[in-house]
Amino acid sequence: MDELRLELADRRKALPAHSARPWQIQEIEELEDREKELLRELAE
Repeated sequence: MDELRLELADRRKALPAHSARPWQIQEIEELEDREKELLRELAE
């Protein structure tokens, strides 16, 4: 879980919002979805 958060943080830092490519944005959104899914599983 921590690894996923670190990966997300690294990708966000490396990706200025004004210059993000659609595929990069999609990649981050997929990671965020995975993080939410894992949090839901942990909450159960």
